[in-house]
Amino acid sequence: MMHDDPVLCVDSEMLASGAKDGRIKVWCTRTGQCLRCIECAHSQGVTSLAFSCDGSQLLSASFDNTPSDGTRVVTDSSDCTVKVWDMKSTDCIHTFRTPPPLRGGDASVNSVHLFPKNTDHIVVCNMTSSVCIMTLHGQVVSLNSS
Repeated sequence: MMHDDPVLCVDSEMLASGAKDGRIKVWCTRTGQCLRCIECAHSQGVTSLAFSCDGSQLLSASFDNTPSDGTRVVTDSSDCTVKVWDMKSTDCIHTFRTPPPLRGGDASVNSVHLFPKNTDHIVVCNMTSSVCIMTLHGQVVSLNSS
């Protein structure tokens, strides 16, 4: 089993490893065989991995951030996109770009969080200290800048 700068997660039958280039590999602990390689799991380095209780799903986090409400996972990236994933099917159900900052500058998303009082909304922060509340479909609810 070879992987650069691994982040590891182990259950009784599988081991998952993630690397700084965003790749994730799933290995059989008994044989050492790579069962699956996800080349572009993240646009930045993998920071955390966790198997579901039944071992059927793997949740990964990255420097591109990864919040979840238990049914959906929200990811953000330096390419100014936010993606919403269905945890059961593992399909990307929405991809959208964040609005440009109010005062110009780098619109790269550096943080996204589920809105505590309404999990159909997210709080998106970018490199210019702009904070945007958006729906999980990409509609802007409010845009603020400090």
